[in-house]
Amino acid sequence: MSKEIKEEIISLSFPKNKIDKDINKACSLRKIIIPSSIFKYLNIEVEKDENNKDVIYSLENLKNNSVWLSNPNDFNDPYDGHFFFDLEKSREYTSSKDMKNILKMDSYSHLSEVEKKDIKDSKNPIKTYISILNKKSNVDTENLQKEINSIGLKKDIKKMKNKFRISSFSEVNNSILMWSHYAKNHTGFCIEYETGDDKLLSELFPVVYTDDFFDITDAILTEDIYKPYMLQSVFRKCNVWEYEQEWRIVYETKDNINGYLHKIEEIKAVYMGTKIENSNKKELEMICKDKKIDLYQMELSDEKFELISKLVSSDE
Repeated sequence: MSKEIKEEIISLSFPKNKIDKDINKACSLRKIIIPSSIFKYLNIEVEKDENNKDVIYSLENLKNNSVWLSNPNDFNDPYDGHFFFDLEKSREYTSSKDMKNILKMDSYSHLSEVEKKDIKDSKNPIKTYISILNKKSNVDTENLQKEINSIGLKKDIKKMKNKFRISSFSEVNNSILMWSHYAKNHTGFCIEYETGDDKLLSELFPVVYTDDFFDITDAILTEDIYKPYMLQSVFRKCNVWEYEQEWRIVYETKDNINGYLHKIEEIKAVYMGTKIENSNKKELEMICKDKKIDLYQMELSDEKFELISKLVSSDE
């Protein structure tokens, strides 16, 4: 049931047709399935700022109630934000601007200068190119068409991913794998956010886990389709990631920056990894005391493969 509700939330928020957009219903459905808290895993790593001074951005962001929205092209999942485009439905998908790349990858035949000029001057260079090759012998035009189309498609996938900045959260704070992956082998920390605030609730969207890419063929080929519909691709991930139980904040950016900060005020607690260094533990103790939020230490269970949290300090 939960997966169907998640699908409906995404479909109502980013529908194929604008008339079907229903933010109020999507928000009501979110309230049904979203937990009271969500969690963000973070590592503690010293980096250099613009003035070449040492800085730990994750701790600074905690102090300032901010989260970093990243470029999905930098994520550990190479399929993050990926989508499917049916090349068979678009025999002329690749535009004329890709012809330079097409001519460079021409390993099927040698084109004469006259033929190259015909292609360049053509209103439909792809069709002209295929037509010329069809007249030549030993040319696999069917596979060639797929290769031509894939040039434009691969460029568009990366270009579309570059439009978005994402911050990821989980429904759980005791995932051994996520502490390993996102909190630098349990040396980092995890922030708990309350989801009761309407503003935060309106920004969060669930991730749907599936074996299939999101199909954007119609969105590319049909001009009257509501363009935010393509955003659905960034809320779909392969089933192997289902253990993360992820929710996302996603914003489109027109700038060419790698990421940016986003304010979230609803911090409830902080959890420290089982291998956190003592200096970082003291820093988190001071931050939590100053912000009047609870601080927990994650520990290994003695009875089974499980992480448990123990209260270190409280705002009460």
